[in-house]
Amino acid sequence: AKACGERSAHAIPARVQSAMWRRWEPDADAAVLGVLPAVVDLAPSASSAPPCPGTLLEPLNQWLCTHHFIHRDKRRRRTHLQMHAGDAPLAFINVPPRARRDFLLHYAADPGPTFLCEALDPRGFRFFVDVDIPWSSSALDGARLVWLARALQRVLQCPPLNERPERCRVVVTAARAVATERGGVAGFRSGVHLHVPGVIVHTEAALAVRAALARQLAREPWEGGADDVDWDAALDPGVYNDGCGLRMLGSLKVKRGAV
Repeated sequence: AKACGERSAHAIPARVQSAMWRRWEPDADAAVLGVLPAVVDLAPSASSAPPCPGTLLEPLNQWLCTHHFIHRDKRRRRTHLQMHAGDAPLAFINVPPRARRDFLLHYAADPGPTFLCEALDPRGFRFFVDVDIPWSSSALDGARLVWLARALQRVLQCPPLNERPERCRVVVTAARAVATERGGVAGFRSGVHLHVPGVIVHTEAALAVRAALARQLAREPWEGGADDVDWDAALDPGVYNDGCGLRMLGSLKVKRGAV
């Protein structure tokens, strides 16, 4: 039952399968099939050679299903979430370390739309900041974006983390700011993700750094124009909650099933 539970594509817990088996009646004429051990490596090794240029990889979802990395059991471990989009329901993905490289290769090669979010492990994850500005008189790009990244670096090098400068490299991903208006006044809606791969934090530390960054930005506002942003509201704290995380680069944003 344990082996079947670990291999089940339908995520049926072992205890439920055991209860079902106990209700079965013996049949002397029945054929008994063995179960492959759960330790069989169904995925390509992480050390396998990369595919040759022009090699066609199977679609990501097909690859995940083939290797039983996708499930819908909230109690099971997960490394990623596949967000509910259109008719596709929410699903959980658990990619073991040995298959992470192949997972990323299939993710990058899949030409279709993807809706994946990295599942946060509250015990330790690479620090990131989710910035969402619904309206500002100037777009969050160019020099203003550099100012924001440098402010984050200064905060990371102060208590509570006291990180070394070489660990505080910031990787910025962003969509182009969208023109909008508020109360008849023209402005911009901006969304930015700041990634700091060299800094590992737990949830409590992430929230402390986020709060310190909001204070830093209010204390030393951008000098290139009017800083009309409520940074405490713009820096989303909810992404650090258990079960949350950040969208993977290239995945589309989904709200209530709508893209």
